[in-house]
Amino acid sequence: MPLPPKIELGEYKGIEVNRPTVKVTDEDVESHLKKIQESRAKYEVVHDRGIAAGDFVTAEITSQLEGDAKDGPRRTILHVGTNLPDFDAAIMGMRPGERRVFSIKYPQDFTDPQVAGKSAEFDVAIESIRVMCLPEINDDFAKELGHDSVDDLREDVRQHLLDQANKEADAEVERKIVEEIVSRSNVQFPEVMLDHEVRHDLEDIEAQLRQRNLTMEQYLSEIGETEEQFIEGLKQAASRRLRNGLVLGEIATREGIEVTDEEVQAEIERIAEERNASVEAVTGYYDARGGRGILANRLLNRKLFDFLKSVSNIRSGEEGAEST
Repeated sequence: MPLPPKIELGEYKGIEVNRPTVKVTDEDVESHLKKIQESRAKYEVVHDRGIAAGDFVTAEITSQLEGDAKDGPRRTILHVGTNLPDFDAAIMGMRPGERRVFSIKYPQDFTDPQVAGKSAEFDVAIESIRVMCLPEINDDFAKELGHDSVDDLREDVRQHLLDQANKEADAEVERKIVEEIVSRSNVQFPEVMLDHEVRHDLEDIEAQLRQRNLTMEQYLSEIGETEEQFIEGLKQAASRRLRNGLVLGEIATREGIEVTDEEVQAEIERIAEERNASVEAVTGYYDARGGRGILANRLLNRKLFDFLKSVSNIRSGEEGAEST
C-alpha cells in the first residue's frame, strides 16, 4: 500500500504579487465589434465572375501528397487568402462548374513536418462562390442586439472586455500566489498518484481524439512530438497539479476552510435563478451527475483563493478603460 503524501507548508501569508495592469483601448472595442459584425454576416452567391481574394468557395478536392495515396474527393469550404499562396493563386479566376488540376510545393518551414518541402497534386472542382456581406455597425445593428444605440453597444462591449480582463488579471494573481507558496513548501507523494493522474489525462485525450477521428500517432505528428516527449509533458503537468492541489488542501485544512451543504444548495439556487430554471430541475441535474461534489470543490476553491488574496500583499496595476 503506497504511503500517503507528505506536505510541509512554507509561509503562505504576506506573499507579494503584482497584479497585471488592466486596460481596454478603443482599438480593442472596435476589434471585438468587428467579430460581432462578422458573426452576423450574410454570404451571397456570386454568379457573374470567377474566384477573387476574400471569397468563400465550396469545392470538391482530391489531393495526392508526394509518395502517398490519393486523398478524397472531399467537399470543403475555402476562404481564399487564408490558404497557401500558391494554392490560392492556382484557383484564382475559376468559376462554378470548372475543374482544374495543379501541383504546388509546401514550404520547407511548413507547420506540418510531414508535408514540409513535399509536392502535392490537387484536383479541384468548384461548386459555388460566395462573398461575405457585412452589416453596417449603426443604431439599427445595435438594436438587433438588444441595445438602444451603437454608442450603448460600444459601452457594453467595453465593459465586457474590462470584466474579462479583470478576471484574467485575478487568475494571474492567484496563479502567482500558488506558485510562490508551492515553491516555499516541501511536497512528496507516491509515484502511483502521479501514474494515476497521467493515465487519467491520457484517457481524456484519447477520447477527444476519437471524437476528431484521429489516432494518437496522427496527433503526435500534428504537434511534432514523440510519444516519450508527450508523456513527459503530461507527467510534468500532472506533477504541478498534484503539488498545487496538495498544498491548497493543506492550507484549507489548517485554516478550517470548508463548504457546507447549505452553501452548495444556495449555489444551486443561484444557478437556477441565473438560468431562469426551477430549483428542482437544477438540483436534479446536479444530483444525477454527482455534480454536488463539483460545486462544493468550486466553492471551496473560491473561498480558499479569497482567503489567500486577503492575506497577500497585492500591488494593483492600473484599472480602467483607456481611450485613444
